[in-house]
Amino acid sequence: ENGESNLEKIINQFIMKYYKFENTNLETATLIAKGYLQFNDFLKYLKDYDFVQNANFEVFSKAIKYFDNLSVLEIRPTQ
Repeated sequence: ENGESNLEKIINQFIMKYYKFENTNLETATLIAKGYLQFNDFLKYLKDYDFVQNANFEVFSKAIKYFDNLSVLEIRPTQ
């Protein structure tokens, strides 16, 4: 596998953990409210999602330090 494929896997794992898609309605509502309360922007979570989804390795590695829940960085390689 090439580096781009590995980066895509890492980003997908990060997104699934950060955005907690297993409880979509509650977590989405929480992210919408947080974006509005902290940034006066209902779409902040979607902008962050889009940014991470389309990041290259350099951008992704710099950007992740700005996310609140750093425990999501416990990404393990998939077999």
